[in-house]
Amino acid sequence: RKTPIQWLKKNLPNNMSAGDTVAITGHSLGGAISPVLAQALKDYQEAWNTNGISLNIAAYLFAGHTPGDTVYRDYVQSSLSKIESTVNLYDVVPHAWSLCPTSSPVCLEKIRSLYESVMPEIVNKEDATVSTMCDWAIDKSKKATLDGSTASVNYSRWTNEIKLEGDLEKANPQVVEKLLSGLRFLKTVSHVKASLAVICDTNDENQIDNCLEYFSCFMVIMGGQHVAQYRIKVFKDDAFSNDLKAIFDLSKEFDELYGGIVLSKLFSLLANWKKAVTQNKGSR
Repeated sequence: RKTPIQWLKKNLPNNMSAGDTVAITGHSLGGAISPVLAQALKDYQEAWNTNGISLNIAAYLFAGHTPGDTVYRDYVQSSLSKIESTVNLYDVVPHAWSLCPTSSPVCLEKIRSLYESVMPEIVNKEDATVSTMCDWAIDKSKKATLDGSTASVNYSRWTNEIKLEGDLEKANPQVVEKLLSGLRFLKTVSHVKASLAVICDTNDENQIDNCLEYFSCFMVIMGGQHVAQYRIKVFKDDAFSNDLKAIFDLSKEFDELYGGIVLSKLFSLLANWKKAVTQNKGSR
């Protein structure tokens, strides 16, 4: 495999003319990485643009979280020929990792109520997983520091972003049940069950199930908003279903789920963080 710079060095110099544009694009994590890569290509252009052609370098981002602080954002925006960021206001991912300044529609604090209008009414403890994730993310953002410094990182969104509003709908019940059945199986693993008891503040099986049902609905809605709605709203592909089945290979996803690869680690991380926060409060 070649690095981007190696590939560009081999393929571009003899195939581009002055004034042409090298455009980097990405979705989700790629939406955060693509401006970083674009800026690196701009800063180290001599390593791959061996003919010294005058080129424009641009980045087109979709559904990305914030890659840096205000200083970084301003540097990249002033350096690249163009940077265009498109976000769905109902997509969770772009809300990380910026804390909420006045009137900002895209920031961490907004996540917990993002799907409130289409979430089911479930008895007690229902939003504990989502709330704990939000609290953990806000805590991590507040404590983030620059390397070698105690100064806080002021995570900042790109200016003049294109903001879309996805079609907000209730979660597909069949997909929710598929995810929920996997989570119930995962709950039979002792350390996962212990983590969920901490997150949901209860050992009651029914309340933990309520917790997981709410979490399942949230994740299914998030999946549609993070992928399908960009395709529908940006590329006008109305035939692309908002059903999570049209986005992921569910059999693969749930093979991983039953193995506890991703979610067991998430629940463990959240439980350990919550216990540490509780202990710190108790020691004051």
